[in-house]
Formats: sequence, C-alpha cells, structure tokens
Amino acid sequence: MRTATLIRTVGLAVAFLAASSAAAHHGFTGRYDSSRPLWIEGEVTNAYFGQPHPEVTIRTSGTMNAPTRQEGLPGLADMIGNRVLEVRADTRGQEVRIEFPPVGSFFGLGRIVSVGDRVAVIAYRNCNAPNQLRGQWIIPKTGAPVAYAGQAQQEVEGC
Repeated sequence: MRTATLIRTVGLAVAFLAASSAAAHHGFTGRYDSSRPLWIEGEVTNAYFGQPHPEVTIRTSGTMNAPTRQEGLPGLADMIGNRVLEVRADTRGQEVRIEFPPVGSFFGLGRIVSVGDRVAVIAYRNCNAPNQLRGQWIIPKTGAPVAYAGQAQQEVEGC
C-alpha cells in the first residue's frame, strides 16, 4: 500500500512540475502588438538556434534610433507596411532578448549569425507579462534579411 501511495505521489509531483514548466514557457500564448513594430539593433551577446524557438540577445547602444525610411532594408515594407518603426526607451543601452518563431529560416540563422555580430531586428512585443519580444525580421551582418511574414502567434492591433 505504501509503495502505491509513493508512486502516485511521485507521479503527481512529476505531472505538476511538467505543467508548471509548460505554463512558465510563454511560447505563443499572449497577444503580440503588430501595430507598433519595434526596432532593435546592436551586437549579439548570446545566440541559440534550437528548439523550442531560436533566441538572440542584443546589446543596444544608448543612442539607438530606428531608420526613418525603409529604403535599403529589403523586405521591410512587406513586413510592416506603412507603419513607423519604434525604439522603446527601455531597450536603449540594454541587453535585449528576442525570441523568433520556430520556423526553419530562423533555426538556420546559426549559419550566418554569431556572438559579436551586429544585427538589426524587427520585433513585436507581447501585451501580456513578461512582455517578451517576438522577432519577425532580422538582417545579419552579411546577407539578406530573414523574415517571417506569416502569423506565428496571435497578433493584435494595440495592447
């Protein structure tokens, strides 16, 4: 009888921990504000291109500003239309972590993006805490931008 109780208790504990872990991982839950695309650029300080989704951390400058024109930024107009890129004050002079959708083009970034590279990213901010950023477009140091124009998460027009 004690063995059965112990097994049931351990099983419940494992199930609880798995559920807590899944809930803690925000993934595609939440609502991402596509009405205010964010511009983040700087030096890559950390990069991971595996499951469950690719991530980069970028050290930005305190004077980072968004480009005022889309010329010279291939594919950007297709991504954001006529929206104006925004730089949030809380991303200037900071290390900013950005998650990317789990699609092949972003998993492949490990071949062209490395720690120490300068990159620029367009991201949408999750309206729900912890307000993580979801990268939709990245331009590596060399090569063409990598973008995902599809809707990989719930996008909303304003939080």
